[in-house]
Amino acid sequence: MSFYKIISAFIELPGIFILLAFLLFLKRAIRGRREWFLLILICLGYFLSTEAGAYFLGNSSFFKVEEPAPTLHPQAIVVLGGGTLGEDENGQPIPGPYTLLRLRKAYTVWKEEPLPVIVTGEKSETETMAKVLQEYGIPENHIIIENRSQTTWDNASFTGRILREKNWTSYYLVSSQTHLPRAILSFRTFFPQGEIAPIKAHPPYHSSSLTSEDFLPSREGLSDCAQIFHEWIGYLVYALRARRVSPAPFPADISFNPSCKSLPENSLFL
Repeated sequence: MSFYKIISAFIELPGIFILLAFLLFLKRAIRGRREWFLLILICLGYFLSTEAGAYFLGNSSFFKVEEPAPTLHPQAIVVLGGGTLGEDENGQPIPGPYTLLRLRKAYTVWKEEPLPVIVTGEKSETETMAKVLQEYGIPENHIIIENRSQTTWDNASFTGRILREKNWTSYYLVSSQTHLPRAILSFRTFFPQGEIAPIKAHPPYHSSSLTSEDFLPSREGLSDCAQIFHEWIGYLVYALRARRVSPAPFPADISFNPSCKSLPENSLFL
């Protein structure tokens, strides 16, 4: 790691704030005011702004997901949207990096097992997701679009109805590793009879060894750590909400007309 990279890390955001806070601590320490609480906050801020921090937090036991049972035979692949990056010059949504990683993983699973794929998320997001999957090579009649969801909670609620309507009792659930615990909790809340085979689209950081540059503050490190805290808080909120939910029994006699594209009549999955 070069000296230039070290300097750059502490004169750009968020490193400059950490540097200024540390200089403030030194100034007060020289004057005899050693505010250790401030130093603890500085160290915590530094840790949470590095990729090393994201690596250690993201690889905690909380984010370890169970491996699918070898006897499980999923009947569908559920892919959760991961956001978009605005629109292109033609006004079409641009899938975000998390969305693309999840779609790529879903395609990998589909190549091994050509099951129906349910994409779930917002309307414009899911339309783009379906187009990407078709570009990868998945036929249109293998894709179901659930486009009313605004949150992971909605993903589970609306997709759970589709799964019950189709009498699919087991399915792959594709999402980011840090998002899977909250997604699994949500889907088990609304469809407890279903068996989930979780599929990690990508790890929270990477599975290789850390490098020296990973210990420098960066916008990427801060963003990754913020995402991890977002998932922790989201899981807690969903766990509290789950106590008040009474899911429909399975099989359920439901009248369901989702805002989604169902499989055509000549589909082999009907």
